[in-house]
Amino acid sequence: MSPAVVGIVLNSVFLAPNGDPVAIERGKAVLPELFEILEDGLGQSGFLAGTRPTIADLAMASNVFQLSMAGIRLELPRSIDWYREVDKLQGYRRSLP
Repeated sequence: MSPAVVGIVLNSVFLAPNGDPVAIERGKAVLPELFEILEDGLGQSGFLAGTRPTIADLAMASNVFQLSMAGIRLELPRSIDWYREVDKLQGYRRSLP
């Protein structure tokens, strides 16, 4: 997910109005597929690698947070629930700007 996030966030948030609109659109074009992969990866376990959060969840949640800076939010139900749970983790919260 990182290449899409960088393309979107770097160009629409940090470089705006001088950002590359093609990079933004390219990133946005792949997000639906990436969000489906995240949703499927969560399965019924609640987290990416099982029933407890791991570094995989923290890394992915960082991408989700960065997308929120560009006004992009998760829309699929398991992903929304997952992010709410990760967002409760004190260590994750401390990593945010």
